[in-house]
Amino acid sequence: MSEGIITDYVLDLDKFEYKVNQALKDYPINIFPEKIENLIIRLHDAVGFEKSVTASTMLFVVSTIIGNSKNIKIKNTWIDTPNLWIAIVGKRGTMKTPTINFPIKPLQKDELEYAEAYTKEIESYNRLDSDQQKKEQKPRRKQRLTTDITAEALVKLLSENPNGIGIIKDELNGLFQEMGRYGGAGLLEFLLSAFSGGQYIKNRATQDSITVDNIFLSIIGTIQPQVLKAMATNNTDNGFIDRWLYVKSENKIPEFTFDDIDPMFIDDYYRFIRDVKNMVSKETELMRWNPKALSEFKDCINKIRHKMRSEETPLQLSSYLAKIETYFARFCLLIPIMNGRIEIERNDVLKAHKLAMYYTDTANNTFIEFDNQEEIRAIYKREGATTKTSKIIALRKHLPEMTITAIAEEVGTYRTYASKIIKEMK
Repeated sequence: MSEGIITDYVLDLDKFEYKVNQALKDYPINIFPEKIENLIIRLHDAVGFEKSVTASTMLFVVSTIIGNSKNIKIKNTWIDTPNLWIAIVGKRGTMKTPTINFPIKPLQKDELEYAEAYTKEIESYNRLDSDQQKKEQKPRRKQRLTTDITAEALVKLLSENPNGIGIIKDELNGLFQEMGRYGGAGLLEFLLSAFSGGQYIKNRATQDSITVDNIFLSIIGTIQPQVLKAMATNNTDNGFIDRWLYVKSENKIPEFTFDDIDPMFIDDYYRFIRDVKNMVSKETELMRWNPKALSEFKDCINKIRHKMRSEETPLQLSSYLAKIETYFARFCLLIPIMNGRIEIERNDVLKAHKLAMYYTDTANNTFIEFDNQEEIRAIYKREGATTKTSKIIALRKHLPEMTITAIAEEVGTYRTYASKIIKEMK
C-alpha cells in the first residue's frame, strides 16, 4: 500500500478479518451546503441511512442535473464534464436501495412531469392532419433518467437529450449482463466512450445512423461484492473496473423507531435541488478558476501522481489513480455548483481532493477484498471444499485465526452453524 493512502478497513493478517481503521474520517459531507450536511446527518441518525451512500447519491443527482451545461477546463487538451459512475457495494440487508431512493425522488418527480407533458404534446400532434404534421416538428419526450441500459436505447435517448442522461440500476448486475450479451462491439464500447464524454456513432441496417457527440452519462446502482468480483475478473484489460467510484455499504438493518425526519429538512433538500437546476445553462459554460485554486489543483494532481508512481502502490491501485485524476477535476466542478457558484475557489479544490482520496481508499479496500477472495478460493480448491460444511472446515484448518463470524459470512450460513461445525472438529 502506498504511503499516504488510508483504508477504511485494515486487513488483520493474524485474524484474517477486516477492522475499521480509525485514521479514516467519515465521508467528507462538508462538500455540501450546511443544510444538506445536516440532512445527511439526520438521515443517518433517525433512519439509519449511511452517510457515504446518501452523499454519493446526492452527488449523482447534482451531476445528472448539471450534465453538459458546465465544463471544467484544465488545459486546452483537458476539458471535462461532471459525469460520475457510482457503485454502492454491499451484501444483502444493508439498506442500499432505500438509502438511494430518498435523494433521487426530485428527479423521479421530474420524470413524471416530463411524461405528462409529452403525452399532451404528442396527442395534440397526432390530431393534426398529415400536411400539418409535415410542417411541425414531432414532439420529443424530455428525459433525464433511465433504467434502460441497451446501447441502442441510450444512443437514442442521448441524441434527444443532449444535456445528458442518468442511469439508475437497483442492481448493476443487469448492466454487466447486458455488456456480456453485446460484447466489445455494443454496450461496453459505448460505455467506455461515454466515460470520457466522447463521440459515438450507431450504424443501423434498417434505419438512419445516429451520431451522439459529447456523451454525458452518469450511473449509480447497487452491487453485491461477489458480483463485483466476477465483473472485475472479466474486465481486467479494458480499464472498466477503474472507472467506478466505490461506496461501501456495511450497515445492517437498524432497530425500528418512530424517530423521523422533520419536513423542514426535506424542504431544504428540494430547495437545494431547485437551486442546482437554476445553475443549468442552455449553452455549455466553462467554470472559472480563481488563480489560487488553479495553483492548488496543480499541487493536488501531483500528490495523486506521486502515489501513482510510488513503487509501494499496487499495480491495480496505480491504474485506478489515473481515473481518480479525472474524478478529482469533476469534483472541482460540482462542489462550487452545489454552493451556488461557477468560480472554483481554493477551498473547493481542497475539498475535491479529500473526496477523491476518500474514493481512492474505498477502492483500495475493495481491491484488497478481491485478493482475499482469491486466497479463499485457492483454499477451497486445494481441499476440494464444495459444501458449506467442507468450506467451514477448510477455512478453519488453513486460517485458524479467522473469526467464526467471518467464516459464517464467507460461507453464507448462520454463525451458530459455523460454530457447531468448528466445535465438532475438536
